Amino acid sequence: MKKAHASWILACCSTLCLPLHAAEPEVNKSSIQTLISVALARNPQVMAARSEYQARQEESSVAQSQFFPTASASMEKADNRPRLALNQRTDTVRLQQPLFTGGRLTAGLERSAANEKIAQITVDGIRLSISENIIEAVSNLKNAEEKSLVVEKSLKKHRQYLEMVMRRSQEGQSSKADVFLAENRWLSVKSELLSLTNERDLQRIRLKQLCLCSEEEIAVTLHFEMPQLESLAALEQLGQENSPALQKIDQELLVLLATEKETRSAYSPQVSMRAEHSRGDFTGPDNTVYLSVNFSLGAGTSVLHSINAAEQRTQGKYRERDTESQAVSRTIQSLFQFLETTSQRAVLQKASYESAVAVMEASERLYLSGRKSWQELMNSAREAYQAETQVVD
Repeated sequence: MKKAHASWILACCSTLCLPLHAAEPEVNKSSIQTLISVALARNPQVMAARSEYQARQEESSVAQSQFFPTASASMEKADNRPRLALNQRTDTVRLQQPLFTGGRLTAGLERSAANEKIAQITVDGIRLSISENIIEAVSNLKNAEEKSLVVEKSLKKHRQYLEMVMRRSQEGQSSKADVFLAENRWLSVKSELLSLTNERDLQRIRLKQLCLCSEEEIAVTLHFEMPQLESLAALEQLGQENSPALQKIDQELLVLLATEKETRSAYSPQVSMRAEHSRGDFTGPDNTVYLSVNFSLGAGTSVLHSINAAEQRTQGKYRERDTESQAVSRTIQSLFQFLETTSQRAVLQKASYESAVAVMEASERLYLSGRKSWQELMNSAREAYQAETQVVD
């Protein structure tokens, strides 16, 4: 939950500044934003979504062209020569222009524009999701690397303490059992280091696969600064305005409203004008202009039922938006509380680490003076490096 929130913050900041059709940039090893740009430029899922977006753009152009005249041509040939015909073939050229469609063409244009926007939001959503995964993978990798450094220091310190216990045993001040137990503590830390090393290698492999990058390209640094918290109301407003889910639902509402408008257009006459030029009939060349008025209500009350169905789908989408809006607000509230708690915990964990280091150093001096046991000595080291691990987290 906490990692997801942190990734959400960083991913939003990283992806908002990335252009939709950016070319693959030159890799800068110190920038996680550049690593994200490289991964997005290579990711096949992003490329597929962009292709769909481009297809939706073409469909919008098709919808716009419906407002312009439509040209057509036909050629007819009779099997028998009519008595009054000049020849057996009649050629006709037509040009038809819609004058009034009751909102049908406008609805089609609105629907195609909304579908185009949905495709764009889908591209942005995929980019955001990939960015979150990359940030999480980089964070896990850096976490494993820094923890490995801490455990390496812990292993070195435990080795130092083990040698101290061994010297005590050689001097007859400690038993062999103490040496064995102290060595067991050292081996436990060594096992922990091996586990972290394995985790670090796995995270590196996962990051290379996720980004489609080489070992050199994933060598980035992860800088995290606690953002300045605005008021909860301001954060909720930003969340409502920038939520991809809400943006997509808004466009889906436009699609449903356009479908509803298109269905209602069946109650309106469809008026168009057609100009024809014919050659080959018995009158010779002929130029004719027609004004067409078409009106159809469908079978029975089918149009009325279609309108009711469209209205119900629209109302359902409004309720879906309300539900998603509430979910976004809950997420923002949880995030706000998490950031405040994290800011306070960071200060406390750093103070706890400094205190634990002081206790470890004091325990070492007291052990050398014979006032502390080896168990207390190694316990102090374990607690100190556990506190440092918490600071790393």
